[in-house]
Amino acid sequence: MKYEEIKKIKKFEVRSTKKRNFSNLYTSYFPLKARLAKGGRLQRGVAIYLAVIVMFVLLGIGLGLSTLLVGKIKSIERVGNSVTAFYAADTGIERELFEVRIFPGTAKTLGASYSGFLDIDGGGAPTAGVCPDALEPSYLGDACYKVTITSDSPYTVESIGIYKGVRRAVEVNWSLAGPPVDPCKTPAEYTVFVSSVGYTGGELGPSGGVTDGLCQSLAENATPPLPGQYTAWVSFSGTDEPRDPPRGLSVCAAEGANSASWHLPDGTLIANDWVDLTDGTIAAAISQDEISGTVLIATWTGTDEFGSFLTPNCVSWTSSGSSDSGWFGFTNQTDLKWTKWTSGASCDNPLRIYCFQHSE
Repeated sequence: MKYEEIKKIKKFEVRSTKKRNFSNLYTSYFPLKARLAKGGRLQRGVAIYLAVIVMFVLLGIGLGLSTLLVGKIKSIERVGNSVTAFYAADTGIERELFEVRIFPGTAKTLGASYSGFLDIDGGGAPTAGVCPDALEPSYLGDACYKVTITSDSPYTVESIGIYKGVRRAVEVNWSLAGPPVDPCKTPAEYTVFVSSVGYTGGELGPSGGVTDGLCQSLAENATPPLPGQYTAWVSFSGTDEPRDPPRGLSVCAAEGANSASWHLPDGTLIANDWVDLTDGTIAAAISQDEISGTVLIATWTGTDEFGSFLTPNCVSWTSSGSSDSGWFGFTNQTDLKWTKWTSGASCDNPLRIYCFQHSE
């Protein structure tokens, strides 16, 4: 091989070596730039990934809140529908009460039922049919009720109201014995008793309503309880006597000879009517308390045999002082002394009171 050819081969090897060295030199001197370029692409991928995750989280929160909101809206709507259904049921009860009142003695038989309809949406309602069948499908915006007689002793009525699929029921019962007897009117028979508890003069005031309340409490807590409403036979002034409105015996005084009669708890007759009670004498002594015990003792009255106000009366029954006095009667008397014995009782004495029934 000639010298010139050998020289060319060596020059070519040198050039090739230089190129490879230049490439390595570039990589050696510019590694940061290369890595930065590669890292930038990686960061963009991570950012997209995080954005997708955040988007799905926000979407989940939104869907959850929407579900809760829709549930609350439906719940509020159901409450409104429930109120309408209740009013429909109440309408059925009112209708039955009206019919029984207008047509007494024509109560429906056990198991009888009927329906009614309410035009809620203003588009008309069925005029016949059975609730709720008649609401389908033309009257879905309306309400209905179905009334059923579930018992005849006592007369019991169940009314079911229906509105947009929500049902509410109301049940009532009452006696069909007829309207109540007018208060304190013959032939009613009422009770009178003397209290089992003693009161000083000041414990009765300051008005008749307070003393009447004492009688009522005694009657209700008796064993067994005494029925009816009671008035105390105690006068506070010329306008606050047992016979004055609004106190209960005013009804009896107005009836006069047509009033109810009064009897002791054991049934003993005291007076046939108001006129008989206030004519100066009574048929028997009022000597039984609310538990039918015999009581022979003085009673605060401040009231004469005609039911009128007497004074002194322990300063209108506000004084329990020993220096004040009041009129009293006695439970073993049948003449005027049953209510008007004397005015000399000291107001610090715990005397009894008479209690007269005035209504059922």
